[in-house]
Amino acid sequence: MKKILYITYAFPPQAGGGIRRIANTVKIMMRETFNITVLTRRTSENILKKFCIPTDSQLLNDLNQEKRLKIVRAYSFEEIYYKYLKENTKRKTTQFLTKTTRTLMETALLWAPFAILRGVFISADGLFATGPTFINFFVAFVIAKLKRVPYILEYRDSWLLNPSIETPKKIFWFIKLQESLYLKHAKRVITTTDGIRKKLEEFYGVNHVKIIVIKNGYWIEERKKVLGSAKLMRRCSFSKEYYNIAHIGTLGSGRSPEKFFQSISCLGTIDKKPCKIHFIGVTKSERCYIYNIIDNHNIRQTVQCYGFVSRDESLAYMVNSDALLLLINAGLKSRDGFGVPGKLGDYVMMGSKILIDLSLIDFLKKELDLKDNDITLLDSGIKNFVYLYISVSQLDFYKELLMLLKKLKLW
Repeated sequence: MKKILYITYAFPPQAGGGIRRIANTVKIMMRETFNITVLTRRTSENILKKFCIPTDSQLLNDLNQEKRLKIVRAYSFEEIYYKYLKENTKRKTTQFLTKTTRTLMETALLWAPFAILRGVFISADGLFATGPTFINFFVAFVIAKLKRVPYILEYRDSWLLNPSIETPKKIFWFIKLQESLYLKHAKRVITTTDGIRKKLEEFYGVNHVKIIVIKNGYWIEERKKVLGSAKLMRRCSFSKEYYNIAHIGTLGSGRSPEKFFQSISCLGTIDKKPCKIHFIGVTKSERCYIYNIIDNHNIRQTVQCYGFVSRDESLAYMVNSDALLLLINAGLKSRDGFGVPGKLGDYVMMGSKILIDLSLIDFLKKELDLKDNDITLLDSGIKNFVYLYISVSQLDFYKELLMLLKKLKLW
C-alpha cells in the first residue's frame, strides 16, 4: 500500500472554497488504498476565528473518522504573530512585516522550515503538494530531494501567471526561477482549468503530457449526507412565502451582482410569490458592497446577507432554495487561467435551478466543453437571465480523480 505525504499549509478546521477540494482529494485518495499523511500548519480554531479566518470543524471531524489518515501539524512563527504581536503592534509595523514576508514569497514562509523538518522524517513513497499557498511547492521540492521520492504539484490557481495578482518587478525573476524549478522536477502537474495548463506550457515549456486537467466539480456522496439529515435541512430552510434565490460563497474574482439587481428591481413576482435574494457566505466588506448596490435600486427589503456557514449548511441552503444564482466575471478570460466558479459543481449536484446571465452561456460552453445537448435553457421571467440545467459527467470530481489514480502510475 502506497504511503503519500500530502502537503498543504491550509487544512481544516480552516475552511473556504479551496479547502473543500483539498479535503475531498484526501478522502478519495484514501478510498484508493493510499495511506495518507497530511503535513499542514499548527494553529487553533480559536485563533482562526479571532482574526476572521473561516472555520468548519465538521470538515475536520469527517476527516478524523478516516482510519488511514494521519495529520501532522508543523509549528509556524505566525503563531507568535497571531497570539502576541498582531493586536499589540502598530499598524505601520504590521503592514511592513506582512509586506516583507509576502515579497520574499508568502506569509507562509514562516511555516516552511518547520514543515521540512517534520516532513523529512515521515515515511512516504511520494508527495502531493497543492497550491495556493505556493510555499507548499517549495516544501515538497526540498523534502522530495532529501528523501529521493517523486512529487506531484496541483495548481488550484495560477501562481506567477495570475493576472489578478501584481508581482513586484524586483522579485519577478526570483519567483519565475522557483516555479520553473519546481515544475521541471515534478513527476506530474494537475491544474483546474485548461487556461492554467496552456499558460504553463507556453511560459515554462512544460510538456503537455505531464499536465493533467481535473476541473472543480461535485462529489455525490456529500449530497446524500446532507439530504439524510432532517435537522440540518430544517435549520437551513427559507420561508415558503417567498421565491428564494440564493448565491452561495464569496464574491471573489470580481463577481458582481449589479446586473442581476438591475434585472430584478423591476420584477414583481415569480410563481406568484415575491422574491427574496440570499447571499450566503459573504464577507463583511462584500456585505457593505451589496447593500451599497441595492440602495441604488431600492430593493433592500428583498436582499438578505449571511456570514460564513459550514460546508454541510451551504449544501442544505442550495437544496432549499428555489433557484441558485451563478455569477461569473466575464472580464476574466479562461485563457488567463480563470475558469467557472467551483460552486457550479455543487449547484448541479444539489439539483436546483441555476440562474445565469444569458450572455455568459457561450463562455460556459467553451470552458466546460459543453455540447448543445448537454444543457437546457428555460425562461426565468427575469430580464437577461435564464434557468440553466447541466447534465455532464465531467463535473463529477470523484469520477475524474478516480480515473486519474487508476490509469496513471503517479508514484
